[in-house]
Amino acid sequence: MKDSELLVKFLKLIPSGREVEKRVGYSSSKNNYNLLTPAEKYVMNIFNLYNRLTGLLADLDRVITFTKRYPASNYYEKNNIDKLDYLKYHTEVYLHKIHTIMEVKKLILDEVYELGIPEKDCSWTKIKRNQIVNQTRAFKLIELFYKSFDTVIEARHRNTHRALYESCLDLEVESTLEIYKLSEELDMEIDEDFYKYNPNFLLDYQLKLHRKERVTFMQNGKNVVHEYTDMFMNEILKVAIQKHSEKEK
Repeated sequence: MKDSELLVKFLKLIPSGREVEKRVGYSSSKNNYNLLTPAEKYVMNIFNLYNRLTGLLADLDRVITFTKRYPASNYYEKNNIDKLDYLKYHTEVYLHKIHTIMEVKKLILDEVYELGIPEKDCSWTKIKRNQIVNQTRAFKLIELFYKSFDTVIEARHRNTHRALYESCLDLEVESTLEIYKLSEELDMEIDEDFYKYNPNFLLDYQLKLHRKERVTFMQNGKNVVHEYTDMFMNEILKVAIQKHSEKEK
């Protein structure tokens, strides 16, 4: 459960634009980051990563919304995008968003505990080497996140690095859909028995069930992501608020 009071307390640490405008050297044509105190820079860096994380959570909701419907079918089909293509694309987006959420949490750990690891080099191996961080609850929550989504993350890796996609749809149904698709593209006649045993209405029904199962899978995953992320950010904000206070002394 997200601790709203903790989040509000953290947000109050962010310097207002009006306050920065009063500082010597302020320029409306620059971002004026150099005018912030070390404590303010610390908070702003964490806040920027927090915004990335909340954006990813919102993206999960959007992916589920897109997956629930196959709109403007005539337009998509004219552009060679059938229902299975549409579902495949949004499933791939879902896999990548889950993985990116974990990656951004690593960046937040690096920033909050000031490990000094550049973003492009912020690997789990390097974070684990820090004896202070690897004993924290926030660190353990990322480990639990990975264990909960290890199959999703591995599917993402196979998709990214080897162009493999596991649809979980019956292979016979996929093959049938591909034959229909090729027959239209190549203006090829199909045996009448094929139509008889693979009617369009049956394929539509099977695809509908497949989409429903995929949406349920995504929704359940999203709920778990939110639960872990709320717990993670509660721990992170406690540390950030304390460190900010120490920097201001």
